[in-house]
Order: sequence, then C-alpha cells, then structure tokens
Amino acid sequence: MKRHWFASALLVGLIGCGQSGGGDTGPLEGFVCGVDGQSYTVEKAAEDEREVAHRGKCDQPMGCGSVAECFAGDQCVPHDGSNVCVPFPHDCSCVGVFEPVCGDDGRTYINVCEARCARVDVVFEGMCKDDPCALVDCAPGFVCEQGQCVPEEGCDGDGDCEPDEICIDWPPEEPAYCVWVGCDDDEQCRPGETCVIEDICRAPAAVGPCDAAFPRWFYNFQT
Repeated sequence: MKRHWFASALLVGLIGCGQSGGGDTGPLEGFVCGVDGQSYTVEKAAEDEREVAHRGKCDQPMGCGSVAECFAGDQCVPHDGSNVCVPFPHDCSCVGVFEPVCGDDGRTYINVCEARCARVDVVFEGMCKDDPCALVDCAPGFVCEQGQCVPEEGCDGDGDCEPDEICIDWPPEEPAYCVWVGCDDDEQCRPGETCVIEDICRAPAAVGPCDAAFPRWFYNFQT
C-alpha cells in the first residue's frame, strides 16, 4: 500500500535525510522520509504529495518501542533492524501542518484537526511528553512531579497548615505535608479524601504495588 501526502486529505508524517524538504531545522517529529530517500517537512511532503517511508529524517528515523510513542494514527513497524513510526491512511481531511497537540487520551496528534477527527479533546498545544503532569489529577495533599503523584511539600509544623490541619511527616523518607483533622465522616472531607481512624481526612492509598503505595492509616500526631 502506497502512502502519499495529500494537501487536503493527508496522512500524517515527518522528514528524513537529503536536502529537499523546505529546510532542515526544527524538531525531528516535524519531518518525514520519502521513499525517494529525501527528507521533507510535514508541510512540504503534503504540498508535493510525496510518498512517505517513515517519520523523522531519512538518516534519523523517529524510532518507537510501541505505537504509543508515535503520533496517534501511526503504526510502529520494523525498519532496517529497528522500529520506526509510519503514518497510515485515515478518513480525516486535514491540512498538512505540523502543530502537535496533546489529547485528553494521552496521545499526541500532529495537529488540532487530527485530534478533532478522532473525537479527542485537546489538553494543550505541544507533545504530551512535554508536560507529563497535564493529564494527572492528584488527590488533595499530593502534587504531580514527572507524571507521578507525590506528597505535597511545604510544612515544617502545624503553623504552616490551614486551620483544622496538621503537619505530618509520614512516611519518614517523604517531605512533610498537611492533612485535615476533626472529621466525623467522608462528607466533611475534601473531594478525593476519606475520614479515617483518629478523625483524619486522608487521600486514598496510591495505585500500584504495595511497596509503591502510601499507608492508608495514620496515627493522630497531636497525641
């Protein structure tokens, strides 16, 4: 099956080696390698209706360990002893522009049109990997760092916390953070928290193996 870039109904793509692609600067993801062995920008490949071999420059392919590392709609296929991202046809009629956006499904789309065609909402402009915390919703008392929820820093004592909160340092190896005390049931806690033993509002334990999760129960550190 041939893969061509069409100005009005295009397959997504990047550029490779060679000198015929409308400039050789810019991110690797903004290029495709043509079957003629020349590298083109996404826009140039679409404009000239070039048949595309893979994303990235011809001498610097856009590699992938899985399809999740490619643009949404691409395939991760073997090429010269490794795997590369290859654009595949779809039913969208989108202009060939490289303006990547991150969708709420955690996938990067080559432009807004591609995301809309897939019925996906855009979270922000750019590659999803540029902001790993954009799609992470942490419970109260936690903040996102490098895509992971970690205890929120910022208290050396109860005086650094809001009223009805105390500063705890559990687990000991983690920074101290504030938790709400004085609850009788879950309805008195903030969204995402549970009223646990000793009247402390606590966020649920982390998802994952036990050695990666935070304990659900805490002592009352006021006693």
